[in-house]
Amino acid sequence: MSWWRKQTRRTDDPACTLMERYCAGDADAFRALYALLAPLVLAHLAERGCEGPSAERALESAFLTLHHSRSAYVLGADPRPWILAIARHETARVKHEALRPSPQPQAVSA
Repeated sequence: MSWWRKQTRRTDDPACTLMERYCAGDADAFRALYALLAPLVLAHLAERGCEGPSAERALESAFLTLHHSRSAYVLGADPRPWILAIARHETARVKHEALRPSPQPQAVSA
């Protein structure tokens, strides 16, 4: 284990404990982690101008990304900076998608 990882271990933090349990396959831990971190993530998204349905999409995408990349989690590390970084990325993606014009239906010629 590297020096940095030793210095950042936070086993007394509920978020760390829940993330470790979730990585070990505990589905209840994910629900508790979501309940704990979703308000923080939504506030973070709102600070960046992402609210309403766009924020809900970004929140869902952030937790889905967290799920898919949970094997990269450093046990004992605070998961908050990680999920907030993912949320920042998702905010940019959602805003970018909103700027793209909707595809126009093309007329079918007979």
